[in-house]
Amino acid sequence: MSGPDEVASEAPIKAEPADHQETVSKRSGKPFSMPLSVKAGLGCVVLMGGALILVALFGRTGGGDDEFLNNLNMGLAGTRSDILLLEERVAHVEGYEERLERLDVGDAGLRESLEGLSGVAERLEDLEQRVDQLTSQIEIRLAAFSEQLDSELAEAHAAVEVAEQQTLLARQARDEAQAEADRAATRQASTAQSAAPAPSRPPFSISGVEYRGGRSFLSIATGPVSALGEVRLLGERESEGEWQLVSIGSSSAEFYYRGRSVTVPLP
Repeated sequence: MSGPDEVASEAPIKAEPADHQETVSKRSGKPFSMPLSVKAGLGCVVLMGGALILVALFGRTGGGDDEFLNNLNMGLAGTRSDILLLEERVAHVEGYEERLERLDVGDAGLRESLEGLSGVAERLEDLEQRVDQLTSQIEIRLAAFSEQLDSELAEAHAAVEVAEQQTLLARQARDEAQAEADRAATRQASTAQSAAPAPSRPPFSISGVEYRGGRSFLSIATGPVSALGEVRLLGERESEGEWQLVSIGSSSAEFYYRGRSVTVPLP
């Protein structure tokens, strides 16, 4: 028969899960909260264990009670192990829930960052479009300016060439005019010389012929002879003004005057 000792031996078995639950709560650092389904399962297990204990206490007598109680204790030990495993799994599930919450928060921040990046990308696209427009406008203006500059340079080169041609023509005309003027002056001088009759006598007087050192000289004077110092001797190849004495003969002297030969009789 089961006695008071057997009932007392069952009491620690019922109190052990509660102690373990409290220990797990202290280890996790926060109040332990199990889902409703887990609590219901644990309640069923506890009720079944209590029913088995009552059956063992009041429904059995004889020598097989010890063996039955041992089996019952082993079953309750397995039940406690299952309860511990369930608690550990519940703790893991709670950790997963916390991680999922953190992931949700990070996902929200990531979505916000992506939304901000999408806004930045749109702004960059707008800036690229503006840059493309400005670049096309600048290229058009540069092309127009280049064409205008090329046209002005071509006109300037043409004007320079025209000015050089005009300068060359003017120089040639001036040279031709100068040459023509020189030719005209030469012709005029030649005409004047040929038209002007050579004088028959030189503008000085000849008083006679003198011989000195084996050479003959003419005694000439440019004005009235009042003194011996006004008379000078003129030898051959010597000139008096435009009159050059060429030779002295016995009765005349030959002079060269403006390209002509003039014979002057001697006194």
